[in-house]
Amino acid sequence: MYVFLPRKETGGVQKIESKLNRLLIETLEDNLETELVDFYLPKFKYEIGFLPKDMLNKVGVKDIFTARKADLSGLNDTKELCMSSCMHHVSCVFDESGNDELRGVSSNNDVGRPVTSEMRPQRVIKCDKPFFFYIRDDRTGAVIFIGRVVRPTFA
Repeated sequence: MYVFLPRKETGGVQKIESKLNRLLIETLEDNLETELVDFYLPKFKYEIGFLPKDMLNKVGVKDIFTARKADLSGLNDTKELCMSSCMHHVSCVFDESGNDELRGVSSNNDVGRPVTSEMRPQRVIKCDKPFFFYIRDDRTGAVIFIGRVVRPTFA
């Protein structure tokens, strides 16, 4: 998950979103630096649902919605079987639960080792203003979920 917290509270998310494309995402990721920080992300739930039939038709997926053209023979021997509709629904919940013990990366790259007082982060990042985020599939590089939080609140 990548989180982008613009410096400006007003209009920062919209400014980035208006320019958002694959090249910008790749450029942002290429310029990331590793740093140990105290990072605070508010609890939030992001949910979206839509009927993609028209979208699927536009990209050529039509036969599945037409009897005698749909090939759903793996489900049923009849040629009469087809889809009448479909729905895409995604829900992600992000919360504060997790390990209370501070963990991070030490100077010798021991991942998961408890952080000592000498290694405590010098910087605090709190997502207490609008931000956007996305989740990328590590294997394919595809962005599989993207969203924004406009009124973050901490419990």
